[in-house]
Amino acid sequence: MARKDAKSIATEMLVAWTSGDFARTRALVHDDATFDGPLGETRGGDRYVEGVRGFAKMTTRAGAVIPTVGIYRVEEDMVRSVRAYFDPRPIVR
Repeated sequence: MARKDAKSIATEMLVAWTSGDFARTRALVHDDATFDGPLGETRGGDRYVEGVRGFAKMTTRAGAVIPTVGIYRVEEDMVRSVRAYFDPRPIVR
């Protein structure tokens, strides 16, 4: 199987979780994945998916576009870590 570039994998995972495809999200995230962001952190692929599932619900309720920067580290065609930067105030109000 041909390897994908890191940008394609990160983009595919972002599209998967923001569209509600959490099974595809899990398939793209490493078992030992880490996430660090303004609203918390997770360790492990299953915990990451739980976190983005909850975050997807919060952002829908907030009804606001929130500029976000994500730094994805990809290893062996899977996302190994994500570091997100954004202003959480529209969500936590």
